[in-house]
Amino acid sequence: MQSRPRQRALRHKGEGLDRPPPKFVLIFEGALGILSPLAEPAFARHMKAGDYHRALDSWELSGLVTRVLMDRVWRYSQTWYIVTYLTADDDFAAALGAKLDTCEIPYKQAWALDPGAFARRLIAMPDIIRVYDPDPARTGIYSPAVGRLLADPRQLGIV
Repeated sequence: MQSRPRQRALRHKGEGLDRPPPKFVLIFEGALGILSPLAEPAFARHMKAGDYHRALDSWELSGLVTRVLMDRVWRYSQTWYIVTYLTADDDFAAALGAKLDTCEIPYKQAWALDPGAFARRLIAMPDIIRVYDPDPARTGIYSPAVGRLLADPRQLGIV
């Protein structure tokens, strides 16, 4: 009896048979989103009014961080979550997601959380291997194995 040749399964780069692609978290403000000092009054006014879509229009997206995210998702099949600490309102997270979708940023989900609540939530999320935060004041709230201070966008997605 003649055996059939084995077919190779087609997979995307970075996918392994025994584990899912790595998951990363990027803090929006200061890394992906940049607020100019001239836009701060308009941002505060729209936030106070609850008009989150217009408030997010005050923020510019970093072109370099956007390109690095696209590269990491495409080449290494990484999964990215975007977290904002501006407010803990789910409507704000939805508005942030809409802004990221409009700009075609590759991300899995956007969350609006409190920093302490997110740090506690990370304990039950072993699949998240890195949290990149550009604010040095918050680096101590994450586990040392997970939290990283984002000093350079090229360090995003490095395991």
